[in-house]
Amino acid sequence: MKKYFLIVSVLITGVLSTNLHAENFDGSKNLFCSVKEAIECYPASQCNEVAIDVLNLPNFINIDFKKKLITGKLTNGEEHRTKIERIEHVDGKITLAGAEEDLKEQTDGVAWSMSINKTKGNFTISAAGDDVAFVVFGACTTL
Repeated sequence: MKKYFLIVSVLITGVLSTNLHAENFDGSKNLFCSVKEAIECYPASQCNEVAIDVLNLPNFINIDFKKKLITGKLTNGEEHRTKIERIEHVDGKITLAGAEEDLKEQTDGVAWSMSINKTKGNFTISAAGDDVAFVVFGACTTL
């Protein structure tokens, strides 16, 4: 009997800790994220992996859900802020969306969306501009 109680206790503890861990990426806590990989695509050509510094992306970003703000230091050293215009919860993910006006390195605005897995913290960002699209992959942890 004690053996079964111990096994059930371990299982319940494991399930509860998994559920508590899943809560970390639901938008209730701010996130610190690492950018791992970027892909750039143009019409009528293939998509290619591009170094983060070539695109002048931050290596790390902070997501503040209450302020609806994403911040990070670009690889050129400049601080950058992006307003989150929309937050949705869809199929085990939290999705963020927004748009950027002209940046110094670009000639057009960009619309973007970010999908964060609520259980694992992995993310995908897609951004589209005039005849160019980007996909960025990475992972987050809570602050």
